Amino acid sequence: SGHDHCQMHIQHHNMDYILTGTGMECCYRANKIQSLPKDAELHFLLAQGPKYNPHNAVTGGFASLEVYAGGDSEKHRNTSSSAPATPTTTMLVTFRDQKGSSLYHTQLYPRPKSQTAAVSS
Repeated sequence: SGHDHCQMHIQHHNMDYILTGTGMECCYRANKIQSLPKDAELHFLLAQGPKYNPHNAVTGGFASLEVYAGGDSEKHRNTSSSAPATPTTTMLVTFRDQKGSSLYHTQLYPRPKSQTAAVSS
């Protein structure tokens, strides 16, 4: 991702991309947002400016990742409407500000084997 001091979650062709680069400094302007693929879905962006960082309240941050086997994360929170019918490994991704407060969270699931085979070939 280079040296981007921002946080972002996009989805493109059923692949989730998580960028967390705020560290102790936030944020760059979102002036390259138009360069995202046209069919990419922007779920979250923390960047400079009132649309993405109201009142410039966030000055730094980080992400926390929690991985659960067998669907254990369901006990904590279910944030996805695309949850599989059978329990599986899940990952909770939470973007946090400089104080550790949650700004955004999502629950991700492994890709089906049919998709992973296509990517690795």
